[in-house]
Amino acid sequence: FIKKIFLFMVCAVLMSAGIACGEMSGLEIMQKVDDRDDGDTRKSTAEMILISKSGKKRVRETVAITKDVPGGEKSISTFVKPADVAGTSFLQYSYDEIGKDDDQWLYLPSLKKVKRISASSKGDYFMGTEFTYDDLGDRKPEEDNHKLLGTENIRDRECYKVLSTPKEEDYMYSKKIQWIDKDNYLPLKVEFYDEDEELLKIMTTSDPETVDNIWVTKDFEMKNVQKGRATIIKTRDIQFNLPFKDGMFTQRMLKKGIKK
Repeated sequence: FIKKIFLFMVCAVLMSAGIACGEMSGLEIMQKVDDRDDGDTRKSTAEMILISKSGKKRVRETVAITKDVPGGEKSISTFVKPADVAGTSFLQYSYDEIGKDDDQWLYLPSLKKVKRISASSKGDYFMGTEFTYDDLGDRKPEEDNHKLLGTENIRDRECYKVLSTPKEEDYMYSKKIQWIDKDNYLPLKVEFYDEDEELLKIMTTSDPETVDNIWVTKDFEMKNVQKGRATIIKTRDIQFNLPFKDGMFTQRMLKKGIKK
């Protein structure tokens, strides 16, 4: 009887903090984010809008394909508009192995050269956007410590609020706070904090919807609150489970580029 009273008191304290008794741990939630169904292959086009501090906009268009492979994932994306960036392509290999860095390459047609992105360059911003090369990678849940802070609503959708801190000392973000939709485990909002634990960037997404019975968020905004800049990505023409050959994810294809 005393044990039951104690458990009731513990649950009451947790619930007052916004955490339901028996709720999943932060790691379990982030594992579900990582494990959610996103098809064996994916193809999409996207409009990318770069907004400067003064409000000036630059618009670009990209096409991207991704394929799950044994031990990881391969993806390639190509800029198709405007002319000054057309043909620029980005190739990435992500690995399931914990602690193994993504392999990334960038092809610049003006130089006719493939550039490998080094580990020391992962914090650089990709093609003038507010997304770093690290943001584009596939960080595994086990690489961070996760703490469930409770639940909050984002646009009337109930979300888990999870604090994630890196296990390595030299990671570019000191912490991230993520709001994960309870219904489909898609992030609806992410706050990124710099090495001084000051808020650096905020990513927000559009409301989740389904394409071929797979949950997606089509629009993303990454706002750099310290520099007053933003990048908006509007994804369109999403297709899943198309038959892509492994040969489409090579440096040779990187130079040729992906077609719409």
